[in-house]
Amino acid sequence: MSPIDQCKSICLGDNACLAFTYNPKVKWCFLKSDFNKLNQSVGSIAGKVVTQSTAAREVEDIGAPPTISFFAANLIDEARRLKRELAGLESPDSLRSLKSEGASAALNGDPRTAMEKFRLAVSMSPPDESEIWAGYALSALATEPSNGQERSKFQRDATSASWFAYQTSRTKEERAQALAIMAQALEKRDASRPALQAYEASLDLVNSASVRAAYEDLKALRALRSS
Repeated sequence: MSPIDQCKSICLGDNACLAFTYNPKVKWCFLKSDFNKLNQSVGSIAGKVVTQSTAAREVEDIGAPPTISFFAANLIDEARRLKRELAGLESPDSLRSLKSEGASAALNGDPRTAMEKFRLAVSMSPPDESEIWAGYALSALATEPSNGQERSKFQRDATSASWFAYQTSRTKEERAQALAIMAQALEKRDASRPALQAYEASLDLVNSASVRAAYEDLKALRALRSS
């Protein structure tokens, strides 16, 4: 099976996926829950997969998220510090331009540029804040650090951004995505227990095949380490 076919297969097996974009350069498969927002970019191949009526997939505002006990108080403090840091940022570019450039950079295998664009975008307190915080977190996770200081900062920023993606989520899909990204960020910081809890919370909202696979992999790894 070709990588594109594998990407399509993953999308078909994911209840939240209506579209995918595959980037051959970095071999990333991007799943999308809204095919109307699918954009082509240089170096990427985009496709649509619709397995059920979109009329039956109405977006429902589920309100503010509940408190999660597995996200430690010191991590919340880190997130608040990041928010204060971002409050002082300014950009001559519009929010729309920053979002577009961030998404394009991510799809073209340039997560560092994507991270900077999303970082500026979230400083503008946009209406679709959860989606942009999620983009910031994912690009921070994907950026290769040039030194230990950057590694620590990117991991902190990814964790903090995932927290804000969760706090500003208002749909099941947004919240499930934020929790799955939070799990990845916590896992990268060797916090496997809260990472598993974040994966479980995500799966309780949306039964995603890709998230379940990541959850099972981490659970098996944690069991192996403790044996």
